[in-house]
Parts: sequence; C-alpha cells; structure tokens
Amino acid sequence: MRRLLKYPKVIYDTNCIISYCFKTCLNTKTGRVVIDESPFTDTIRTITQFLIDKNKRVCTLEIAINEITREGLAKAVARKITDQSIRRSMGLREGEQFPEEIEWTILKNLTKKVRKFRYEIWFEIDNEFKTRPSNVKRLKTFFERLFIDSTIKSSFKSHKRPIPSFVDISLILYSKHAVLPLVSNDAHITEFRNELKAEGYTHEIFPLMALAT
Repeated sequence: MRRLLKYPKVIYDTNCIISYCFKTCLNTKTGRVVIDESPFTDTIRTITQFLIDKNKRVCTLEIAINEITREGLAKAVARKITDQSIRRSMGLREGEQFPEEIEWTILKNLTKKVRKFRYEIWFEIDNEFKTRPSNVKRLKTFFERLFIDSTIKSSFKSHKRPIPSFVDISLILYSKHAVLPLVSNDAHITEFRNELKAEGYTHEIFPLMALAT
C-alpha cells in the first residue's frame, strides 16, 4: 500500500467501489447473515482507510459512478444471491427463489452507500474529463490485437467480452491524463498493466489484491 503514498490521489475502478460498499447485514430466519465481496471488500476498505489516514484522496470518473448506480450494483447483487454458501446460511432450499424483498433491500442499501460517496471529503468525482474517440479506438485495437495473439494469458482468452467497456477504457486513459495510479480488480485491465504502460495508454495500474501484500 505504501506504493500509493507518492500520489495525492488514487483512482478506483467500478469494481473497487462496488466491493467497498458491498457489505450488508441481514436478519433472516436462521439469524444474522453478512453479505459481502470477501476478500475484496475488506481489502479495499483497508486500503481506503490507509489513504484517508495519510491525507490522500480517492477519485473516479462521473461515468463510472453512473454505471455503478445504473447497472453495476444490480448485476453484483444478482450474482451474489446465487452464491450457495449465502443461500445455505439463509436456510434456502436448493432451487428455492431468493426472497425478492431481501434482494431489493440489499440493492437499496448499496445504492445509498454509493450516493454518499459524493459527500465524502476524501472522495472526488471528475465530471470534466472527456475521453477522446480516437484514443478509445486505439485502445480497443490494442485489446483486439491481444485477444488474437495466441500467446496471451489464457484467463483473458476465456472472457466472453475481451475488450473492456467504455468506462474501463476511460479509466485507463484517465490515469495517463491525471498522472495518477488506477486501482482495479478487473483482469481485463490488470493482466496487461505493463503493456498498457509501455504503450503509453496509462500512467500506472495496481491490481487490488496485490496491494494487500
């Protein structure tokens, strides 16, 4: 984590922000159940508190926040409620539908947490940075070339959508523009951090879990 201290601010991607917020306690028929994105939630919260204690700030783009509230949180919740360990801890039988009211409560709580980010003194949202279409096109070509290359990492090959989203591409380019590090938990981005930096697309990218060591 100390590698982040030379910067006044650190950029978080959407996954990091969702993981930070994704911790909620539910009162169920089997007792109190904690739902989070373990181990990512604890890791990103530890990193964030470390930065706050060192008078550093966290930042991201407006389009990243919009993506989280528009669809990112809903997808994260939909994925989490299929987790068999959570379903068992709640006393749900195999094939039993996850209670819609609980799913809605989780989503509502997470949405409130994300919206509160706008009012945190240690958090900053940049709504002025504009991603140039020409840079997006160049970066998409870069990833397409990687996907075609048979020597690339197999985990990248396994992705159904090998090219990162517009928001992820914007965050990569924003790192270069702002001369700040991007913390990400997305293999689309982190597995090729060295190549992205060497090609001049970004300033620095740190995989989330690598910062925990």
